[in-house]
Amino acid sequence: MVKADSKYKRLQKKYVSKIDPIFNESDGKNILDSFSRGRNAYLRYDRLETAQMDNSWIQAIEDTLPSLEEIVMNPRRTLSTESEVVPVEKAKKTTKESVIHLSMHTEYVKEVKDNGDVIPSKILNIYSEDFYQTYENRFVASLIRRLVIFVNQRYQYLTQFNPMADSQILYYKTNAVINGENVEIETKVTVSHPTNDDFNNKHDEFISRIDRIRDALKFFTGSRFMAMFKGEKNVRNPILQTNIIRKNPLYRACYGLWCFIERYTKTGIDVKVNEEFQDFNEEEQIDVNKAMVASFLALKGRDPQEEPVKKNEKSYSSRIMKTLDEDMYTFWHYINGPVKFIRIDDEYRKAKETPKPLNPYPTKQQAEYNKDEYAENKKKKEETKAVDDLIKRRAKESKQYLKDTMEVNRNLKEARIAAKEQAEADAKAAEQARIDAIRAAIMNEAQNFVNDDDDDDKDKE
Repeated sequence: MVKADSKYKRLQKKYVSKIDPIFNESDGKNILDSFSRGRNAYLRYDRLETAQMDNSWIQAIEDTLPSLEEIVMNPRRTLSTESEVVPVEKAKKTTKESVIHLSMHTEYVKEVKDNGDVIPSKILNIYSEDFYQTYENRFVASLIRRLVIFVNQRYQYLTQFNPMADSQILYYKTNAVINGENVEIETKVTVSHPTNDDFNNKHDEFISRIDRIRDALKFFTGSRFMAMFKGEKNVRNPILQTNIIRKNPLYRACYGLWCFIERYTKTGIDVKVNEEFQDFNEEEQIDVNKAMVASFLALKGRDPQEEPVKKNEKSYSSRIMKTLDEDMYTFWHYINGPVKFIRIDDEYRKAKETPKPLNPYPTKQQAEYNKDEYAENKKKKEETKAVDDLIKRRAKESKQYLKDTMEVNRNLKEARIAAKEQAEADAKAAEQARIDAIRAAIMNEAQNFVNDDDDDDKDKE
């Protein structure tokens, strides 16, 4: 029976039949031949994902929940007996041990009556109390705390787990020369859809079972049993094999669950991925090349818009390189094909020149491996410290020089003021002396004039 073609297969055949007339023409045939002679790569990749739930851990916990519930509701206890000497009016119960103790401690006898009755002042009081803080109960409390973490981790992963998906990828690349022009086309087509398996249906069932386990653990966590161990630390491995843990079926089941979760490290989901890589036969390669021709014509067969949406313009200055590594950087490993280079820029050059930070607290291996770098860093730190000390010293000296200069200027200013005042005083004194001399001369001249007049009068007489 011949399998019917899918709708995509029919559409593909129809598309090929529509474009076949193009390649009957000489121009179309030449372009197709150019692509066929180019460096071509074809690949089809099918990825099928399936998931399988591992419910062994769910089953192990569900089998142990009845034992845990029985222990939480009726924990094993021991009888703790304590004794204390108390006043007789506070004694709740008197036993033969109390009488024996009183006979050995007569200082507690208050009075002995005539009829022989003994009246004590104090007496030994013995009382018993249930003790739940046993190692086995602490072990169960620790198991419950670990189960809460164990279950919640897997519950979060399952609830956030994305459904499986199948993918089909078609990839082809060509590098051809058409009419003297280098043409490079690279295309990747990815189609994905949810996996067609029963995982999604079982997923809800697993989640419901885990929800019931989480509800039970929530009940255990809020119980009176766990409240008694609120301040107690968890027990640690290895678990002591006491008689109760080995022989009591309830505690033995809890120990088995402890050992199970201790060695179970999986998330609970096993994912299986089936990958198939398929090559193209000659006919399929021709069909892909025709699709490349259509992509080529989509570029060359249309005129660009008169007004571009975005336009960038850059200018590059050429220069002679001294070495290959100066302005070129290898980014494709040579064993995978021809060495390919790209021209670097200033940002890359700056990043290369920036030293890589070193660990301030290196290990012995790091210190040995980066010995030169650490020595260089140490030298740079010492030089930097010396420069900083020099700058501080120069700043201090400059500050002191400024202070001394200001002091000298102040003294010079005061000296100039004092000299000016002294000069003014000397000039004033000299002026006063000159005035006094002139005054004395005038008075002397006047006196001589008076004397001459007196002599003339005497002569006239």
